[in-house]
Amino acid sequence: MVNKRIERYYKVALAVIFLLAIAGIVGYIFALDLRTPLFGSVYIILQFAILSLIIYIIIKAKEWIEKYLEAVTEKPNEISELRETITQLRISTDAIGKKIDNIEKILENVPE
Repeated sequence: MVNKRIERYYKVALAVIFLLAIAGIVGYIFALDLRTPLFGSVYIILQFAILSLIIYIIIKAKEWIEKYLEAVTEKPNEISELRETITQLRISTDAIGKKIDNIEKILENVPE
């Protein structure tokens, strides 16, 4: 639940950052004189947009690594469970084989 809310927040923040970056680029194009106050605000907006994108990429990479590590750690647990199941199946098939051998011995002794 919390992850979904955070995911929505990041999507909205990413859209806002993208719009700010576009506004900054357009503002930069129209404010070619470097001494104007608009250039300073555009510069700050662009820095904020780049920093936010870097933070977003780092968070996504962290989430991906966590999912990967979780999947890697689950595999040995699944393999050990499968080994236990196979061992139990072998034991039960051996028991069934012994019962079948006993039934064959009994049927050999019974006259037809």
